[in-house]
Amino acid sequence: MRRFIPLASSFTQPWGQALEPSILQFSKFKPTRLSINNFLEFGRMQDSEERNFKAAQFLQAEGSVRLAHMIQEMRTLPEPVISQPLINRAYHWYLESFEQLSTIPTLQEHKNPNEYCDKVTRAVKGALLRHAPTVMTMATGFHTLQTSGALVDIEDNMTAYLERFLLSRISIRFLFNQHVALHEASSERWVGSIDTKCHVARLIEDACENAMTLCQMEYGAAPHYEIEEFGDRDIEFQYIPSHLYHVMFELAKNSMRAVTERPTDGRLPPIKFLVAKGPQALSIKLSDLGGGVPYMDVPKLFSFFYSTAQTPELLKDEDFTDMNNAPLAGFGYGLPVSRLYARYFGGDLTLNSIEGYGTDACVYFRTIAGDAKEVIPTFSDEQLAASEMQRHSWEFHKNRFG
Repeated sequence: MRRFIPLASSFTQPWGQALEPSILQFSKFKPTRLSINNFLEFGRMQDSEERNFKAAQFLQAEGSVRLAHMIQEMRTLPEPVISQPLINRAYHWYLESFEQLSTIPTLQEHKNPNEYCDKVTRAVKGALLRHAPTVMTMATGFHTLQTSGALVDIEDNMTAYLERFLLSRISIRFLFNQHVALHEASSERWVGSIDTKCHVARLIEDACENAMTLCQMEYGAAPHYEIEEFGDRDIEFQYIPSHLYHVMFELAKNSMRAVTERPTDGRLPPIKFLVAKGPQALSIKLSDLGGGVPYMDVPKLFSFFYSTAQTPELLKDEDFTDMNNAPLAGFGYGLPVSRLYARYFGGDLTLNSIEGYGTDACVYFRTIAGDAKEVIPTFSDEQLAASEMQRHSWEFHKNRFG
């Protein structure tokens, strides 16, 4: 029988100790990897009442499993990291969300099934609101550690950790958002958050227009953009527009900034998009003449601790509330998070750069809904046992994430 090892004070709240058996229990289950097709089939169930009951039951169980894995994963962080006030705040947000969701009495214990569904939906909405500032909070916390010298020589290990953490966060938020969206609205075209006819060129255009506005505000000028669709015109596929937009906006913003900052004769060369859809994958290539980066620096662009933009000032608590205006540029989170969004349903994002010329970014998405399955990091009980004994050792992290 596994011996229970008391948790460090950084890990607990007075009410948190009572959650330990449940966290341990739920973290032993592996998250259920769902495909876009799974979400579509479930969302199209004819009996909406039955769908709501099943959704609430699944969401309570699966949400508790994913949150428990997130909590256990955060517990592998060494004490100097998890005790950083902002990172510790985010950790306790996950404890609170787990407590509110996992402790709801089951459907069988409710006399009124609708009351059960309402409680689960309220818990999910509360979690979405609570965790809205998580990325900015974690980014600022890790930036504070970096500037203090606490992450010297282990930034690659922390990048590997943050990739797992943020990919898990994407999976939880999509699962919760999908549930809320199905409750609030649905149509023949939209199934929750999924657009069954996601028009790629229009979405790229929206992302570019917004990126141009930011570029013009910053520099007084911005390059134009060109979109070419290879083969079929008006290319569509079944996907989550918000995820695709996030990736396209980040890439367009980076390219426009690179082109604008590069000395020229006054003419800003356009950034160019090529969209192609094959039987198994949809591919988008963005090309710019922004001068590129040295080939040895390309891997750094996907580090959470490297940025080609000026690092913004550290934020105050009140600045964490509005994520729509959060200055992520300069924290180094743009490209790494964009790649995670691409990878979430089995796609990818790659960069090829020619120093002195420009950069090509290629993004890939699966077009077969049944093949587009979630990529979700999992956490095992053995890893937790090891981390409890080696939490203070950086060597553990080099073995765990390196």
